Amino acid sequence: MITEEQIGKIKQYIYEQFKDDVTGHDYYHMRRVALCSKDIALKENSDPILCEVAGWVHDIGDQKLFSDPEYAKRNLCTFMKDIGLNDKVIDDINQTVKDVSFRKGAIPNTLEGKIVQDADRLDAIGAIGIARTFAYGGANN
Repeated sequence: MITEEQIGKIKQYIYEQFKDDVTGHDYYHMRRVALCSKDIALKENSDPILCEVAGWVHDIGDQKLFSDPEYAKRNLCTFMKDIGLNDKVIDDINQTVKDVSFRKGAIPNTLEGKIVQDADRLDAIGAIGIARTFAYGGANN
């Protein structure tokens, strides 16, 4: 079980990780994906808390954002243990975000993973998606 206090700590962790991001993968992107994931999960009779947390952390370890993706993923797991999440919950979160990345072209094998992937892709369309595309392009020449 994930508590509201733990979610608050996760939000702060994500803020610290992405507060200076200029690629369109900032704290506000993570927030939009997390909240959208939670909303979709409620409509799909899935786990809204797992989907929300996975939405918050879905870009940790993304190779286009981290110079050492595996190190970033290990740090996230250590952080999640430090705030009291058990191994099963951490495994569920990791499984949920494993195939979310747009770049990989993979389809997640869990409903929660599909939900987070959809929420992430929804954030890549429309005016916000266009702005994020320009931000990413500008940050990467």
